[in-house]
Amino acid sequence: MKTLKNLILTIALVALAASGFAQASYPVSGNVSSDTAGSVAALVKYVGTTAGSATTDVAVDAAGVATFRVAGVASTTVNSGGTCGAVVGTMDPSDGDCNTFGEFMDIVNATADWRMVLVGALRTDIANNTITTFAVSAAQRVDGVPLYFDSTVSLSTSIALIPESCKTDIRCFMTPAGKLLTNPFAAQTTELRWMAGYSTFATTGTFQIFSVKVFNQAGVSSEVVTQMWSEVTGATGTNKQLTQFQYFGLLGKPGEKLICRILNTGASSAYFMQAYGVQKPI
Repeated sequence: MKTLKNLILTIALVALAASGFAQASYPVSGNVSSDTAGSVAALVKYVGTTAGSATTDVAVDAAGVATFRVAGVASTTVNSGGTCGAVVGTMDPSDGDCNTFGEFMDIVNATADWRMVLVGALRTDIANNTITTFAVSAAQRVDGVPLYFDSTVSLSTSIALIPESCKTDIRCFMTPAGKLLTNPFAAQTTELRWMAGYSTFATTGTFQIFSVKVFNQAGVSSEVVTQMWSEVTGATGTNKQLTQFQYFGLLGKPGEKLICRILNTGASSAYFMQAYGVQKPI
């Protein structure tokens, strides 16, 4: 009996160490009303040893090209083989070798100096010019740099139903030493209770809910995506509520995160989305 108890305790501790998220029931929610107010696609951070955060940075220009610098010069470890555009130290997702968020992420994580994780983006989402433009941002900051969706190109608005602080803090996804947690959601599951939103479009809009199992590692990562729900939004500019989940929540798969999304078939001029749920330990 003692051996069995020790085994159960060991398994519990392993699960705890593998998760970057809370180990108690915790309300999770999201609110998106603009490209830089909630719709976080990914996080990136410099984990190398060169000091000087003011000139160790990342930026995305109007064409969607990301520039990575260390101590004021191009990072020689990023895109060193020229597989994501021809310029070392930059990532050009118009290149077919890195035009999805998964491919983009894998090239960044193949370096010893940089780490990237997906938050509201799926690996299959197109990265070509779908990241909101931003000027130089210090990449050595402890929480990392958020990359937001450019909704006019991505045609989507996304909320990762995880604790709000983790949406813009890469420390939830990696160890203090800079090692990616294989699955930071391993010890929890999420139950969606309410979702609402609208977009102003000339075509159609659809609510989508995904349960996503991630496998993060340096180099090639992977994920398994299950679509849990799909439903048309209201008429253009008209808010619609998915109230059915407040009575019987939509439960994501164990050890996975939930992503709530409005996907349009054409560009929208305005949008808004909210989601609420509970994250629970397994």
